[in-house]
Amino acid sequence: MSNDGLGSNPQAGGFSLSAIAVGVDGVAAGDALSGGNAALGWSVDSLAAGEVMTISTDGTYDLGTQPTNFNRLSVIGSETRENDVINTYMSSLSTGDDIAGHTVSGVGVSNDAGSPWYGVTGNRVSSVTPSANIDTSIDFRALDGVAIASPGEHTWPDVFGDGGRAGQSGKTLYMSNKVWMATNMQETSRLAYSGLSGTFDTNGNTVTEMFNEGERITGVGNKTSGGVIQFVDTVNDAVYIALDYPNSWAAEDWDGAVITGDVSGAELTTGATIQSQGSQKHWRILERSSQINDSNKNIVLTYAASLNQLFATYYNADGTENSRSEYLSPTNIPRREWVRITTWVNFNDLGGGMGEVGVSINGVSTVLAIDISFVSTDNGPVLSNWGMDCSAKSGLSGRFSELVAHTDIYSVVIADESTWSTVTALAAEPQLLLSRATGQIEVRLNQGAHTAFAGKYLYVLSDPETSIQEAGVML
Repeated sequence: MSNDGLGSNPQAGGFSLSAIAVGVDGVAAGDALSGGNAALGWSVDSLAAGEVMTISTDGTYDLGTQPTNFNRLSVIGSETRENDVINTYMSSLSTGDDIAGHTVSGVGVSNDAGSPWYGVTGNRVSSVTPSANIDTSIDFRALDGVAIASPGEHTWPDVFGDGGRAGQSGKTLYMSNKVWMATNMQETSRLAYSGLSGTFDTNGNTVTEMFNEGERITGVGNKTSGGVIQFVDTVNDAVYIALDYPNSWAAEDWDGAVITGDVSGAELTTGATIQSQGSQKHWRILERSSQINDSNKNIVLTYAASLNQLFATYYNADGTENSRSEYLSPTNIPRREWVRITTWVNFNDLGGGMGEVGVSINGVSTVLAIDISFVSTDNGPVLSNWGMDCSAKSGLSGRFSELVAHTDIYSVVIADESTWSTVTALAAEPQLLLSRATGQIEVRLNQGAHTAFAGKYLYVLSDPETSIQEAGVML
């Protein structure tokens, strides 16, 4: 493959760059280590997590400049950084502790002023992580407590607008994290029921180190489908049932369906009215600070992992929903294994007045064109919700690890493979972007799942699909 101007040996150590001072034997002055070459090189005090690395070019590559209102957030295990300032809230928690928002928290959880999130509902700290280098992850418990509104989500991270929901100017957003989906549910329906006999085991089918899914059931109505029964509300005669992906029942399918527990043998009959439904939305990104705004146009972008849909919803200047919307179906997320989900938004005109939103599942990308005529001039894409974001108890739950997000389309990753076309997305660890200027990018090293940095390969990406060079630069 082409080395894209890196020369016959793009991994050669030592280089001379006008952007930084160079000392003896090609090692940058003030830095103990350097590598690459003049076309694309790096320097750092040491190859260790948390160190600041400078990546420079002699002009062979256009690294562009950092956008206005550059904001960034990272949650790597128990270490949280807001615009590169450490927030100690997560590190103060222990495995099993509930996570709080600083203004809104779940039932029985006190608010905490130190939380980097405006609101958190139904989530706790977990010790189950994708690698030994990561000490904690977040257990998004969308099954936890029928009384919780929108269970299993983190809302409005401070650096992207907070609960005040103040919009920010800008055109781009990047986000990447690892997810372990526990169940195979698509969505949960809350239904009236009658004729209950026996007791369903809603604590059944426990996933090891996870939580209770609910007893598996067989439904016989106008359709036959497998799923789980999650909760029986005997006070309000309501039942919560989640069907296996990709099944979806309409009201007429539920009308008179006889639901039987596969273990307990308990039975009930469902009614025809779906009182509510909850699906897992991995994230929601707003172009404005709120979906309803009376002074500017608006775009709301959503990736609903359980429904396997990436969609855009448009709003008019008066806040009413526009009839136009678009959606695509990305690759379905594998269940019960760690998966990397990378998202990007670009409100720049990429041709024909269209921008784009993309989702990559383990390196397989789906890109949806979006009409940027709905974008207001003073606000960019804002990450508003991360996690389960369920309107009701939802059967699709899991653990989330290693969030890296910033308001820039560029990113830097470190991978095992020496060429971009062969990189394994799950192990391509995003670095913490600090600054981007003409000819130079600074990142804080993020080890992720790597046991060490030495011998890995560095890539600078102009968007999550595109590396500026095919051949990686060896560390």
